[in-house]
Amino acid sequence: MPEPILMTKSEAEVVSMLFGGKTQKQIAEDLGKSLMVVNKHICNVYKKAGVSSPIELVARAMKTGGYLF
Repeated sequence: MPEPILMTKSEAEVVSMLFGGKTQKQIAEDLGKSLMVVNKHICNVYKKAGVSSPIELVARAMKTGGYLF
């Protein structure tokens, strides 16, 4: 089983909202951050997880029992 991904609090918050079905734009608005900042958090998580898409990230989460962090 893969190890959980070490994320910052902000990265975990963004990923949680993304998994909840929100768009990047909605996440940025909800958090009061720019779309560029939200996108950077997502890119950082993809890099840490070794994936390149939301589908791969969900699959990675499933391999760790549904937990990424």
